[in-house]
Amino acid sequence: MEATPKTESFVTRGLLPENLPPVFTTKRLWSHMESFEASYACVGKAIGEHAIYNASKRGGQRRIFGIPHPIFARDAAYFLEKHWGELAEVLSGSPGSASKPSFLEKGSRHVRLTSHADLPRIRLRAFSRFKYCLVTDVSRFFPSVYTHSLPWAINGKAAAKQDNTVTSAAIYGNRLDYILRTSQSKQTIGIAVGPDTSKVIAEILMSAVDKRFIERSGKTAPTYVRHVDDYWVAGNSQEECQKHLQNLRLALRVD
Repeated sequence: MEATPKTESFVTRGLLPENLPPVFTTKRLWSHMESFEASYACVGKAIGEHAIYNASKRGGQRRIFGIPHPIFARDAAYFLEKHWGELAEVLSGSPGSASKPSFLEKGSRHVRLTSHADLPRIRLRAFSRFKYCLVTDVSRFFPSVYTHSLPWAINGKAAAKQDNTVTSAAIYGNRLDYILRTSQSKQTIGIAVGPDTSKVIAEILMSAVDKRFIERSGKTAPTYVRHVDDYWVAGNSQEECQKHLQNLRLALRVD
């Protein structure tokens, strides 16, 4: 297991959706990208668009998966590797997360999240002393992500609004916003479903939401479990659960 993300591993083992037939592979892509070394590849006017893949997901429902051009995926991966020390601090603000990524040195994927099969045990351990549980999720999470909210989550909203320069050293989250937008025809809404980079980016954003949720809850921190965009929040009464839902909705607001 790798303790930190690796750009090469994201490209060779984390670009394509997991349910794509195994005949498709990206193992040989890296040989065309090694020349970029410690720098971003797309710094000019390059604009990309996702390749769309429609497939079934867990439960038999259909989902639209997106595959960004490999050069944009490489830059997003490079961003995560370059800034992982700071980004890990953002993830630490979510004590109830059950989807913090592990980075695998070997295997078919670079990123591993907690299995859905393990969630009942995690919830039982967290909620056994409570009478009620609020169950909710973020509707259409990946397609609705506002890319400008990523520098807000990483560097703070006030600071990011003051400095939106792509090359900013202080507000380095602007670079990730730029990479995601240029990979999808400059669209600011949505991120690709499928690549391992998206799993990590989603966790960064939701960890920042969790931090706001905790802050809005006052002196008594909520007991919760979150897996990507699914929430379970414990309560001792229905009224308490309703209050948690209100605070969570406010934490999710982009304004």
